[in-house]
Amino acid sequence: MKSYKKIKFKVHDDDDDDDDDDDDDDDNNNNNNNNNTEEEEEEEEEEEEEEEKKKRKKQEQQEEEQEEQK
Repeated sequence: MKSYKKIKFKVHDDDDDDDDDDDDDDDNNNNNNNNNTEEEEEEEEEEEEEEEKKKRKKQEQQEEEQEEQK
């Protein structure tokens, strides 16, 4: 499983303009990106679980067939 860490960079800004709005937008975008990666991770986990279930089911069928042959 991959884990992602949010990295923040601090940049010194000499301008005293009201840049806070821009920063908030960036933070929101970063949060959205993180949510997407979490959703993707959840989807991957679900896919892996389904694959495992299929493998187990196939193995059970093989075992049943072997028993029937005996």
